[in-house]
Amino acid sequence: MIACMTRMLHSLSCYQFPCHKCNIIKIITYFFVCCQFFQLHSKNILKVNSFSLASIYIRDNPPVTLEQNTAKVFGRDHFYKDHILLDGDSCIVDSGGELVVRLFKSIVPDYLLEKLESSSKRYKDAVLKAAQVGDCRGLHHSLKFGSYVERGGSGRIWTVKSYPHCTGFLEEIREVGQFVSDLFSRVCLEVACHVAALPEELKLWDAISLMFWNLTNVVKTHVDSRDFEWSMVLPFQHFSGGEVDLPYLNATIKAQRKDIYLIKSNKTFHNILASCNREAIVLTNHRCVVQRYCKIDLTNMYMRQ
Repeated sequence: MIACMTRMLHSLSCYQFPCHKCNIIKIITYFFVCCQFFQLHSKNILKVNSFSLASIYIRDNPPVTLEQNTAKVFGRDHFYKDHILLDGDSCIVDSGGELVVRLFKSIVPDYLLEKLESSSKRYKDAVLKAAQVGDCRGLHHSLKFGSYVERGGSGRIWTVKSYPHCTGFLEEIREVGQFVSDLFSRVCLEVACHVAALPEELKLWDAISLMFWNLTNVVKTHVDSRDFEWSMVLPFQHFSGGEVDLPYLNATIKAQRKDIYLIKSNKTFHNILASCNREAIVLTNHRCVVQRYCKIDLTNMYMRQ
């Protein structure tokens, strides 16, 4: 960061301003840049995409296959001995500089959480009776909204925006979804540009075409191989525990109410450490839906089966 600031100041000092008034601007700019530098340096905080980022860790996703994960071949400290706890504005990037996971701390406004929690309370009992799911993520209760490609069969794209037992849920949380979608667009720009090519009727929000409302926690380690790279997760309700475990990175995300975390869910094995009263909405895109409308190179994008 010091080197970056030095280059910035040097470029200012080398620029020849055309008039005396511009020299005043130059001095003011110097002062502003220096103040910003010392403020950032004293707080040890960087601003990335206008969001605070206090800690950056570098770890590559280990090449663990689905079979190796199922057989529990590797312990959590097999690849990395030191544990990482993400509990502030922080992220993990790989050695190539690509983002793996990021936590946004206390970013969700209270009024949006209250809307989400109010809607959940209205429909939860009915949904719990009808939305039990058993798959590679373990037994849990979840509802899927948005567009996805049918597995096997016709390969048809299905779009679901309402269920008989929660007809108004999606509309009631419209502002919440738009908030998360806007955040997603700013930090996952390339994916958001692909999603922009989808017909409007397939999308839930500008950058999001698929959402899961997880009423209970997924506690089995898995990757979401059908996600188009990223999942953005908003946990809600007043809960304790429910940390997100990334076993092969030997890392834990301590996501709490008002936080959002972003994870490269198609490659990063993850799960919730323990059952609790935590709910979450998971916003993502189905890779096969996006692939229908965009020319995408999927080479090395997904886990080997």
